[in-house]
Order: sequence, then C-alpha cells, then structure tokens
Amino acid sequence: MTEAAEHLAPVPVLVVADELVPRARLTACLPAIGAHVSCARSTGQALELLLPERPALLVVALLHEDALASLAHLRLRRELGDAPVVVLLPVTEPEPVQRAYEAGASDVLPLQLSDELLMLKLRAWLRIGERMGRVRALRDFAHEV
Repeated sequence: MTEAAEHLAPVPVLVVADELVPRARLTACLPAIGAHVSCARSTGQALELLLPERPALLVVALLHEDALASLAHLRLRRELGDAPVVVLLPVTEPEPVQRAYEAGASDVLPLQLSDELLMLKLRAWLRIGERMGRVRALRDFAHEV
C-alpha cells in the first residue's frame, strides 16, 4: 500500500470491465491507492452493484459491450449520483473520446496507458470522488435536519 493510501479509509470504486485483463489489472492496482473495489462484467451487473453501495468512482473498460451507451445508461442512475466516471478506451481517436465525454465521462484514458500513469490519474479522480461524496453526505444531512 502506498503512503497516500495508508491515510485513507478504503473508498468504494466500481469497475465495469467485460475483459479479464483490464478487470484483473484494475482490481490489482486500485487497492494500492486506497480503493475498495467491486467488479462488474456488464452494465446489468453494475446496476445491481450500485444499489448496496454508492461508489466514489466508476471505472469503465468495456471492449465488447457498447461502452458509451452503457455509460450514458449508468449516468442516468440516481445511485451513481455525481461520482466521477473514468472511461478506458482501446482507441484514442478524437471521435470516440468526444462521444465518451458526451455520454458522461469525467475523463477518458487510453487502455494502453502504463500502470504508473493510470494509477496517478485514478488516484486523483478517487480523491475528487471521495470529496464529492463527503459534500453529498453533508448536503443530505442538512436536508434531514
């Protein structure tokens, strides 16, 4: 575990990846930056996992399923709230990247990114998601009072 992760309580992250290699890569790396990882192999399974725990970060790496349609569908779910969504794409041409942003991605990264750079980016988004979750909790508490 990294020094930064030692100071954080595990933060819930939902990984949606239909291929074993990206799923294994993410589940191996994310705990080192303070994430408690739940994995889904499809959008349908991701929707089931959104119910018990609201993630601070959603990471999507769908190579066979229509990732952008799936992302738009997930973004509409109230359970996801305003959590950041990082999409890993096997291509970096402008058109699919633009479509990912239009579907609700907070960031789009190439699937081929090195583990070190990927973890730097995901750590930053994890911190943002954690802060957004705290703000959401305070806002919910204020509405209850």
